[in-house]
Amino acid sequence: MSNATNITIATTPYPIFDPYDYPCNEGILLPVISEYTWSAGARCFLYLLGLLWCFLAVAIVADIFMCSIERITSKTRIVRMPDNNSPGGYRELEVKVWNDTVANLSLLALGTSAPEIMLSVIEIVGNNFVAGELGPGTIVGSAAFNLLVISAICIVAIPEGDTRRITNVKVFGVTATIGILAYVWVAIVLLAVSPNVVEMWEAVLTFIFFPLLILVAYLADKNFCIGRKKRQDMDFVGIGMNGKVDEEHRPLHPKSEEDTEILLLAKELGRIDDLPPEEAAKMVANKIQMEKEHDRGWYRINATRCLTGGRKLIPKVLATFKDLYKRIQLPEDERREASKAVTKHVDHSEGDRKPVIEFTAAEVAVMENEGKVHVGIRRRGKKDIPVSVRVETINGTAISGEDYKPFDQVIKFDKNEELKSVFIEIVDDFEWEPDEFFFVKLHLEPEANASLGNMSICQVTIINDDEPGVLAFTKPSFVIKESGFRALIPVGRTGGADGHVSVKWRTKDITAINGKDYKGGEGELLFDNQETSKCIDIPLYESNKAERDESFAIELFESDGGATLGKLTKCIITIVNDEAAEEILFLAPERLYKRIQLPEDERREASKAVTKHVDHSEGDRKPVIEFTAAEVAVMENEGKVHVGIRRRGKKDIPVSVRVETINGTAISGEDYKPFDQVIKFDKNEELKSVFIEIVDDFEWEPDEFFFVKLHLEPEANASLGNMSICQVTIINDDEPGVLAFTKPSFVIKESGFRALIPVGRTGGADGHVSVKWRTKDITAINGKDYMGGEGELLFDNQETSKCIDIPLYESNKAERDESFAIELFESDGGATLGKLTKCIITIVNDEEYNGLVSRIVNLTKDNLDPLQLEKSTYVQQFYVAMNVNGGDLESATFFDYIMHFCTFFWKILFAFIPPAQYLGGWPAFLVSLGVIGFLTAIIGDLASIFGCLIGLKDPVTAITLVALGTSMPDTFASKQAALGEKTADSSVGNVNGSNSVNVFLGLGLPWLIACIYWQIKTGEDFAVPAGNLGFSVILFTSCAVIAILLLIIRRFTVGAELGGPVVFKYICAAILVSLWVFYVLMSSLQSYSIINVKIGSS
Repeated sequence: MSNATNITIATTPYPIFDPYDYPCNEGILLPVISEYTWSAGARCFLYLLGLLWCFLAVAIVADIFMCSIERITSKTRIVRMPDNNSPGGYRELEVKVWNDTVANLSLLALGTSAPEIMLSVIEIVGNNFVAGELGPGTIVGSAAFNLLVISAICIVAIPEGDTRRITNVKVFGVTATIGILAYVWVAIVLLAVSPNVVEMWEAVLTFIFFPLLILVAYLADKNFCIGRKKRQDMDFVGIGMNGKVDEEHRPLHPKSEEDTEILLLAKELGRIDDLPPEEAAKMVANKIQMEKEHDRGWYRINATRCLTGGRKLIPKVLATFKDLYKRIQLPEDERREASKAVTKHVDHSEGDRKPVIEFTAAEVAVMENEGKVHVGIRRRGKKDIPVSVRVETINGTAISGEDYKPFDQVIKFDKNEELKSVFIEIVDDFEWEPDEFFFVKLHLEPEANASLGNMSICQVTIINDDEPGVLAFTKPSFVIKESGFRALIPVGRTGGADGHVSVKWRTKDITAINGKDYKGGEGELLFDNQETSKCIDIPLYESNKAERDESFAIELFESDGGATLGKLTKCIITIVNDEAAEEILFLAPERLYKRIQLPEDERREASKAVTKHVDHSEGDRKPVIEFTAAEVAVMENEGKVHVGIRRRGKKDIPVSVRVETINGTAISGEDYKPFDQVIKFDKNEELKSVFIEIVDDFEWEPDEFFFVKLHLEPEANASLGNMSICQVTIINDDEPGVLAFTKPSFVIKESGFRALIPVGRTGGADGHVSVKWRTKDITAINGKDYMGGEGELLFDNQETSKCIDIPLYESNKAERDESFAIELFESDGGATLGKLTKCIITIVNDEEYNGLVSRIVNLTKDNLDPLQLEKSTYVQQFYVAMNVNGGDLESATFFDYIMHFCTFFWKILFAFIPPAQYLGGWPAFLVSLGVIGFLTAIIGDLASIFGCLIGLKDPVTAITLVALGTSMPDTFASKQAALGEKTADSSVGNVNGSNSVNVFLGLGLPWLIACIYWQIKTGEDFAVPAGNLGFSVILFTSCAVIAILLLIIRRFTVGAELGGPVVFKYICAAILVSLWVFYVLMSSLQSYSIINVKIGSS
């Protein structure tokens, strides 16, 4: 028998294990897997890392989104405008479909605000249409960061002393006002009209404010209702502002000016040694991009690419070439001053792989009577193949057919043949001509696989073998007695007498008056072939003056026929008394008496200069005093001049005579010491000496003269002899030299910025001299091909060479053979002009340089083409996505490599989005917008869970982490826009527009969706607790008003919103940043109920 025992087991209730029940796991999409076993620290780290990674993803896809918007808003259409001056009677204009203001406030603002807007919409939908705090908080937080912090950064980013101001003040005023009113409206909706509830009409009105904002800004942009519209020119379509062609109304072919600038910059950089063409192309592309006006979207895209290691919209210039890059940023005139012509050292043979053809000499000369000139051509480099080259002559001052026979032939080099000779016939015309020149130029045949060397042009100078001579006065002064009817002043021709030459002359009054004392004016002296002397004939008029010492000057100028002017180009004529003239009436024969009965004009024709033979001593009854010589000369450095006085006739009585000096070209006190004394002869004394001191001033002067004159005292019983006046010539012992060009012509290659034409000084270099020069067009045009005009070249003492600097302008001509002349005239300081007073400058092509320029231009366009945002293809998208810095590895930095590695997955993924150039950009727009929506949903979850893990509430997370993350690309973009643009419109001017769009779309759209949902489902309004959001909105609105007032104050004090004095701009930036910190701090305290400001009803 067995006993049965009942055992009762007591069970204790245990909780059911749920792996999805753990803190901070309530997201819309996240977490994907259970994180129950993960530590809080690991989750914090991973969620923060994921949040940052997704911020980068949103920035990258927003880049594509902005490119699609750029494509959409850049759409144009062609319109025809009546124009009677154009072919066909009309002109075509390319007109943008989108107005810039509308584009900025609609699609572009949507592009910059898309993450915030999508986050707000997705949060509403994901929360079953219940109001959340993350989306609205992010919108208000982003607005605060954009207006306060970004504005502060832009203010201090401007370099010291520079400023940026908003130019479109009307649009800024509209957007700033509406931007503040938008948040005032939110406060009214949440706190006043229907506290804690958004009614249907409020949601509809909030959403409709968005198109109304665009309409009002457009009307302000077009001056409607603000001012009278200006009449537009025929060049415009629509309503332009300030009479300028704006981006929406630009003529066709807008890139022609850009192409011209690319060519000019390429030519400038092509002159620099050791600058690779690839780097030169980057510099040009960089400058072109920096000079363009860009909108805020462009700067946002560039900022995003800088953050993610993508291809930059502004090519980076290597640090090695920073100085060159800074130089091309200067205005064109300053670049010319800073630039120097550089000689290129290029291996034309490419390592002996190509033949190089050039002349054996750059210049050759031939005497005109030799008949032919030999020009040598050599081949170097590759020599084992035959090669051909065309040789042709080009006129310079020598003309084909007149001075030489034209030559145009193809010269063939056989294998291993190195030298060829060309003989060009010279025409000897047996007439004197100045030295002339022409050019011989090499041209390669199109099929020739060869290069031209540096000496591809040879100048041939035809030397004239005749000498026209030097024209000058034979003496610096002449003394003419008034008893003559005319002054015959000889002009000599020395150093040659070939050909017919001439020289012009003119008179100038000193003390004698033209028309009263003599018949002066201007004239020309003609010398026949081999004639060596001619006289200038100056008629003299009678004078009733008792004492006559009057003078005038004759000057030689403008010689012709090849003759040059000598040193003595100025001569002084002095008319003096003939004291024996009164005796003529008594001593003259009967025929002289008959002659004076004739009329005055006939007397002048019949008269001849007569030398008087008068016995002044009256048979030795009177002493006769006179100089021992009519002229004496002294070197300037001798210090004194000796003048002898003699007495003849009656000698046994004492006699006195006054000796005084009279100015000629030499001035008393400056060139000699004045002398005025009575000289006494004792009985039987026949000779006396007078010493007059000469001033040696150690400055070059032409030979000068003065006179020493005898006067008898009234009581003296004596007479003056024929030589009662002595001319003293002070001979200058310095040589100022002869000024002339060193060569009759120069060939300047177009690769130089300037032509430096040397002027030489020979035959002496004493003193300061100068010569004037002027240019004259031949085929080159002043102001278009070169900067000509007139100027003066100054030579210091002992300076023997100076250069005339002629700036050259760029030319777009494929073949350039243009010339102009420079002429020397009017030398000063005693220097004379030599034979070569005219020089021909010829500007020619530099074919090697042109090839380099062409390569730089093509590389520049290759660089600019990928920078066109809307022109990428699928192949290009994947290439750019897979390569750091878009494939530009040389410019990539270490940071670029790191960020490219971090974002490689996103770049490859987003490369599948349709390129912006397809179907007007709309597929790219829609797909990228969807991707942004998906990513913002993930960001919302990541931010909410991360905030939960570290103890942050959603409102605080929204205004800090999420707001900063979504605004970071805008921060870099605004800073770049502030530095890169000339105005503040693209940096701070559009901030208010973005803030307005955030409210009207970021709040209006989800409110409208939620209102519709709740009206359909329950018939009730959409509940939105005002609490933290209302407080945040009022606080931000107050800070925004202060910020806008600060910008207005800066405009009226500094004159601009950005930049200005260092201290003041940092004070303003500190105020703005302090406002943001105050906003974040107070909003956070309100969220955590540390402060409890009652907003609205519970």
